[in-house]
Amino acid sequence: MKKILSYIILIAGVLALSCDREEFDDLAPAEYKYIGMVSQRIPGGGTVFEGTGISSSSIDIPLLYDLGDISSDIEITFTVSGAVLGTDFTVPNAASTGDQTFSISIPVDTVASFFTIEPITNDVQNENKVISLSITGTPEGVFAGAPLSQSTDITIIDDDCPYDFEKFVGTASVIENGTTGPYDVNTTAIAPNTIRTDNFWDSDIAATFILVPCDGTVQVPQQSTPAFGDPDGNIVGSGTWDDETGEVVVNVTINFPAFDFISNEQHVYTFP
Repeated sequence: MKKILSYIILIAGVLALSCDREEFDDLAPAEYKYIGMVSQRIPGGGTVFEGTGISSSSIDIPLLYDLGDISSDIEITFTVSGAVLGTDFTVPNAASTGDQTFSISIPVDTVASFFTIEPITNDVQNENKVISLSITGTPEGVFAGAPLSQSTDITIIDDDCPYDFEKFVGTASVIENGTTGPYDVNTTAIAPNTIRTDNFWDSDIAATFILVPCDGTVQVPQQSTPAFGDPDGNIVGSGTWDDETGEVVVNVTINFPAFDFISNEQHVYTFP
């Protein structure tokens, strides 16, 4: 008798379930709309160099989405923690919606786009900054995250060196080729990490070189040096610098084609 009763209850349950399903047959299937960041495709593993004032850097954050039947562009809001928006970095083409929030416009006729993080450059040594990004605002019915990432971290790597740039500005003693000098040379900072020297190689010619932060090298851009009646005179070179000793060594090639003159020289600047 108990077995018969169990069968009756089971059959009634199946019939009831079938009736419930039939009630929903006229409804459209659910459509899952989503947007998210593709963390695994962020360049450099999510790291970007700050920049030193003479160079800039940026990193693109890829977005992927399925917006279904939405027929107009939508706005996605991001909230930032850690690094400070507007102080440590900017987001070009984004709309600021608060101290630590910004919004990105998403075109509906695509399935992917990106936005850019640009560190604000400086010449001050500081700790690396971590930008924690989270999608916190989406239109109704659009979900943030799964199957993608709702949040991700971007690390701004500081690339400034712990040196006092002022120590490289002023009057220096220079020995040219180990035989000429020492003589006074006026040095002037004309841009971050960039020095122009007057009286280069015992003349009135000025030359510019750039101290490259952190790696101790000196860049000597190719420069025109129209002098001694030769309009095509030029200088190229490279070098090294030492923050602890205040010494800058610049190797240059001086070329005056009109006189068939080429000189390879080494200039050693010892700063006070």
